[in-house]
Amino acid sequence: MFSLLVIVKSLKDMPPVNEETILFRKDNASVGKVFEVFGPVSQPFYVLRFNSTEDVTVKEIKLQEMLYFAPAVKDFTQYIFAEHLKQEKGSDASWRNDQEPPAEVSLFQLIVFFLVRRAMFSSISVCMLYDLQ
Repeated sequence: MFSLLVIVKSLKDMPPVNEETILFRKDNASVGKVFEVFGPVSQPFYVLRFNSTEDVTVKEIKLQEMLYFAPAVKDFTQYIFAEHLKQEKGSDASWRNDQEPPAEVSLFQLIVFFLVRRAMFSSISVCMLYDLQ
């Protein structure tokens, strides 16, 4: 199985969205659904999965392009309710031994760790960072 992952960096203090949320370009064209979420709840990263570079080209996704979600359309937007997560037992930690990453871990280290962890399950090609508004 071959996947190309696009990683979208959210803006700080925006409400975090969950998997299956549809992301859009500024012209309202859909880019894709969030496949996976990782990182801190206060500023998570969203993973979009594509089968090929051509799929990304067809969607006209550009490096550092601002992407959007549709908060008013509940069929397009699934939120992560952080308070609910804090009340649940267990963790969806994204660091070694299923622990939360220490504060001194850099953004780069977190992304590399995520990609290496994903590579155990499937092939990974390219990582691109975007801001999400």
